[in-house]
Amino acid sequence: PHQYLRDHASDFRGMKVGMGSSEHSLEQHAVFQEYLQLYEDRLSEYIESQLGGSSKEFYEELADAKDVQARDPESCDAGTALFIECLVASADYDSFYKVMVREAQKLEAREAMEKMRWDAAPTVAEGKTAEGGDA
Repeated sequence: PHQYLRDHASDFRGMKVGMGSSEHSLEQHAVFQEYLQLYEDRLSEYIESQLGGSSKEFYEELADAKDVQARDPESCDAGTALFIECLVASADYDSFYKVMVREAQKLEAREAMEKMRWDAAPTVAEGKTAEGGDA
């Protein structure tokens, strides 16, 4: 998934982190839908191959755990609560958008650094000596 984020970061160039601060394009929403499908496919593969269950069962248990946690925050340890929060955030457009804007900012920073290196590199040209030979 990280490579997917890098590969699609350019679709989020110039966007601001706050959801209401920029207009969202259909392309950005399509990137999210594609990411969501990739995420769900990978999660389903893992659940079925490593846990021996179905994604439907997994999501039912996740919903139950979320409900229990909402009623009684002390019912889960901090690690489990964070895991649930991260799973839910992974399927949330707002969270995805924030990650993609940060990836676009990183991409722009890498490109700026590369341009600075390129601009600072000495220009090498073939030269001829006064005698007509190579320099």
